[in-house]
Amino acid sequence: LHQLHNPDSAMPMLLGHEATGVVEKAGSEVTHVKEGDRVGVGAQVHACLRCKLCTAHPRTEECYCPHEMVDTYNAQYPDGSWAHGGFASHIRAHDFFTFKIPDGLETAAVAPLLCAGITTYSPLARAGVSPGKRVGVVGIGGLGHLGLQWANALGAETYALTHSPRKADDARKLGAKDVIVTDGKDGSWADAWKYSFDFILNCADATDKFDLPTYFSLLKPGCDF
Repeated sequence: LHQLHNPDSAMPMLLGHEATGVVEKAGSEVTHVKEGDRVGVGAQVHACLRCKLCTAHPRTEECYCPHEMVDTYNAQYPDGSWAHGGFASHIRAHDFFTFKIPDGLETAAVAPLLCAGITTYSPLARAGVSPGKRVGVVGIGGLGHLGLQWANALGAETYALTHSPRKADDARKLGAKDVIVTDGKDGSWADAWKYSFDFILNCADATDKFDLPTYFSLLKPGCDF
């Protein structure tokens, strides 16, 4: 939607940034995937891989490449050709941004991991979430579903924070130790949880009325939101 409403978007446009498929053709310098492999491609298909951001250690900053950053769709390669998304019959991607899918994973289940998955895993990993940490996940729907599973898999004591009590059972099935219902307009729901969390992952989509000070009060001093 954000691309369709962008007056600078090039039309016609082929969307799709959580793509899975089979390698039909591999370039001569490609080494870690081969023709016939089942692979996935996320929201980026190219970067210069030479600048200080692309070569930073660990390799996590390519999405900020100021020189040749190419999104999976509605973007141009340095040679002027257009990148088309996963709804096209074929897409072209640099092998650095093409990931082989392990045999034990279902194709349909992998696709969301290529954008929503890395979007939620990355901040948890950067924050050093691990056993002994207490993590809250705000917003249980889509991204929040994955955030709960990542935090739990990383060994953290994980809590779901939601204004919808009906989501409590699903949240527990996804790894939440407990569910904190954030339905008090005065913020009183937070009183029992102040200074309790090492990290809070915000997956809420309604930020215009988001009570940020109250959520900040849940963090221990010096911890991350």
